[in-house]
Amino acid sequence: MDNRNTSQQIRAIEAVLEVDDPDFTRTFQHLQRKDARGALTVFTLLATGTVLAVTGLATQSLLLSGAGLALLAASPVLDRRHHLRLQHPQETAPARSAIDRTPPPDIQPADSP
Repeated sequence: MDNRNTSQQIRAIEAVLEVDDPDFTRTFQHLQRKDARGALTVFTLLATGTVLAVTGLATQSLLLSGAGLALLAASPVLDRRHHLRLQHPQETAPARSAIDRTPPPDIQPADSP
């Protein structure tokens, strides 16, 4: 199979899936965007950390070198955290439409003297 044939088949499957189950398609697209944001964040941390570390070494600045190394150390941690969140999304609590204001059955009103 060549790449063109495979790409056409994937597009056809996606089109059928979008018609058949639009909620799944929206969820999948949301996860793709979330993954792209996470990858961009990690790349930015790596690039910024590298620039700061090299600049700190070139100028013999302990502050810049330390900041760069901290960003370089933080990037894999954030990447791992991001991937765990994609694998196990947090359960959201159902929204409460109204507050139940009835007292429990064992509590009597304080009307009697």
